[in-house]
Amino acid sequence: MIELNSLREKLTDLYELSEATNFKVDGKPAKIADVQELYKEKIIDLLDSIGLEDIYLN
Repeated sequence: MIELNSLREKLTDLYELSEATNFKVDGKPAKIADVQELYKEKIIDLLDSIGLEDIYLN
């Protein structure tokens, strides 16, 4: 079972990402696809942590 602190950290990371306003990739302004990839990685990590991999595997 996932520790509450770990879940809290993952949700905090997602929240902080949602509050960000200046996305850069390799020193250049990020494209929409870059930002989507950041979210996707964090969401997949969270889903893995709570045993819901089937959401993105199906």
